[in-house]
Amino acid sequence: MLSTYFANCLILSLYLSWRLSMERYQTFVNALQAQIQEQVAIENGQKLIEIADTDPLTGLKNRRAITREFSELCKEWATDTDEIGVILMDVDYFKRYNDRLGHQAGDDCLIELARAFDETAASNHAIAGRYGGEEFVVLCKVAGRDHLREVTHQFCRAVEDLKISHPDRDDKLDIVTISAGASLTRADQSVELRILLQEADRALYASKFSGRATLTIYDAQATDQKRASQNLSELLKHAVSEGLVSVVYQPICDAVSGQVLGHESLMRLRDFDGSMISPSVFIPVAEQTGGIEELGLWLIDRACGDMVEHGLGSVVSANVSVVQLKAPNFPLHITEILGRHGLAPHKLALEVTEGSDISLEAQAARSIEQLRALGVQ
Repeated sequence: MLSTYFANCLILSLYLSWRLSMERYQTFVNALQAQIQEQVAIENGQKLIEIADTDPLTGLKNRRAITREFSELCKEWATDTDEIGVILMDVDYFKRYNDRLGHQAGDDCLIELARAFDETAASNHAIAGRYGGEEFVVLCKVAGRDHLREVTHQFCRAVEDLKISHPDRDDKLDIVTISAGASLTRADQSVELRILLQEADRALYASKFSGRATLTIYDAQATDQKRASQNLSELLKHAVSEGLVSVVYQPICDAVSGQVLGHESLMRLRDFDGSMISPSVFIPVAEQTGGIEELGLWLIDRACGDMVEHGLGSVVSANVSVVQLKAPNFPLHITEILGRHGLAPHKLALEVTEGSDISLEAQAARSIEQLRALGVQ
């Protein structure tokens, strides 16, 4: 009996030890699986972030990533002696390249350029990204204007060294080139990417006006940039009659449900050769010359017509500046447009452009009150 008892105790002890070992093993396996799942989740999250920050065609950083990189550079700039340079680059006569050789050839060209930009950026400790279409952007730390000019020149030369054939140019060149405009942080202004991009965009237009395949560093006092503005003001006079102005629509969505509530109308302008001119370039010139009055009414008329014909949701909006609001009979022009298209006033919303102080303009304030009384949002 005693031996049987000890045998049973031994068996029970071995069984309990086995169960405890199994539980420890299962705990170990569960912990290991949790670690693996966590690592997979981290890797998947990193891949998603990389996808969200990368231009799908060229593999360069997209606008979202460039904005974040600029914020990081600003933190370094606060304790650094270098300045931040922003370079905008546009492929010369790219629309003609696309039309002549096809969109696949155009995509292949952009991919080659992106590879050259990435290599040039790496050699200058800079960051290259695709800004949109055939435009690229570079962020770099430089010692001053001369250094920024040298870095910008390297990007221009990198494209020329590729010697990509271009069969349809107006000049004597027969290869793909870029025009570039650059701007630099200054102690007398706040560091905003939006402002630097606007300045670089204006410098880029000056490069195009100078004949393309060149670069311009932004300088508010520069003569060639003033000449470019004068040339642009002449173009604006013929924009409507020559069909150089167009409109694109951006959906206005409910932040919670995602439902499309309406559309915002955005004006676009192209040069006589078909190349697009950025709104940050032509809008200020249009406001300075008064050309914004005709262009603005054209945009509102077109938006109201499209609203009636195609249905753009419950409301269509358009940007207006103080210059337009101060114009004689602006509310009457809006009333005439609404009546001609048979559009209810509440279906039109007018948004005053950023940076406009209406409170300082009595006529503009009166126009807004009259438009509100009419029912315009």
